[in-house]
Amino acid sequence: KRLCMTNQRHCGNKRSALFLQLVKRKMIIKLSFVILALLAGASTAQDGGELSCFKGFVMDTFCIERGTLLDKASVESLRNPELHSYHCLVDVKRCVDSGFEMLADVRNETGGLYGRFLRLDEGGNQMVLDLARANGKPGICSTCTGVSGSEEEGFRATVVGTIVPGSAPQLFNTESVLPYDEACPEGSSEIVPVGGDISVEAGTLSSPIRIHGSLMLVSWGFLLPLGVITARFFRHRPNALWFKMHRALQIVGLCIALAGWSIALKNFSVLGSGGGTGSSEDKKAYAHACCGTTAMCLGLLQPLNALFRPHSPAEGEEKEKPRLFWEILHKSMGYIATVLALVTISLGTRIAAGYENQFLTGFIAALVVLVVVAFVMFVDKILYKKKEGTVKTVDFSAESSNSQSQPRDEQPEEPVEEGMPVEPVEEGIPVEPVEAGKS
Repeated sequence: KRLCMTNQRHCGNKRSALFLQLVKRKMIIKLSFVILALLAGASTAQDGGELSCFKGFVMDTFCIERGTLLDKASVESLRNPELHSYHCLVDVKRCVDSGFEMLADVRNETGGLYGRFLRLDEGGNQMVLDLARANGKPGICSTCTGVSGSEEEGFRATVVGTIVPGSAPQLFNTESVLPYDEACPEGSSEIVPVGGDISVEAGTLSSPIRIHGSLMLVSWGFLLPLGVITARFFRHRPNALWFKMHRALQIVGLCIALAGWSIALKNFSVLGSGGGTGSSEDKKAYAHACCGTTAMCLGLLQPLNALFRPHSPAEGEEKEKPRLFWEILHKSMGYIATVLALVTISLGTRIAAGYENQFLTGFIAALVVLVVVAFVMFVDKILYKKKEGTVKTVDFSAESSNSQSQPRDEQPEEPVEEGMPVEPVEEGIPVEPVEAGKS
């Protein structure tokens, strides 16, 4: 006060300094509270919240998104998880690589379907594999040891960990996976799922499988082989009709096949499904992918080498070596691609999720139609050539007949050599007929 009384300027400066110090202290306190709150939230998020426990069926994500069980194509995945085999769960590489989910029994609310509740993390996936292989019956699954049991279907377990909030199925940070009949450990609370935490959406792979199979069946199963048959059996028709049909069929068929192949590359990953070391399902899928990819590559090369084909020889000329070599190459690639494609479709009818019978029926129908068309073209070729030959023969015979049936008085007179006397015929002298046998 004394300073303020004696020096107003000094007093004003000190008040300003005190005010700034108070502001700084308040800001530091507030920032400290904010930092502590953030640290507490991070710690809670890292711990995942309260330790939880859940009991239920375990199923791989691939079979769920497939819509039907891989080894039982007529069974809906979320309707009968008790029929899901240990073999599919732990042997098939595509199933193992897709991860595992815990299903909640909400059949009363969903019309008989189980719900997708928890999605296990990597550690949980490995724990499920270890427990399932110990419980599975050897011989039913190739990787089962049977140490803890001899079960064949419907694997269930008790999982302990923390839930990471999110869309269903929610991620579950797994601490342990226990046998189903064991009680939840102390310090954990058993989860009761509610409607918003559960999803019954399944069969997301069903639509890509159906579209891919349909496009490939139309293209490689019918249009492209029909183009090959046309080039083989329809060349006898005039105006290069076979070439126009062949070109149109191959272009349309290849465009449809390219669309189907794009769907496969985007939605499926069977090229990494194990090949020769995987399960029988993996081997079928791997062979299907390899044959299909090879057929597509050969098919896409066909129009490219057609652009560089040497000109065909004119009528009556011999084929030059470049043209002969190109024809052999083009035909060989076309035949190999067609055979590989038919083998691919045959394999595909065995692994199509829930559409095996439909695709097999369509494939057999397409083959029957192709055989009938090839037979009709072959018969048409024979009849057409025979008709051409008959027309030529009739013309020649008619011409010969006309020349022989001319009247005697219309026959051309024999030429008379020069200097030969011609005896005149006197008028009124009858001509005696010549008896048969007399010259």
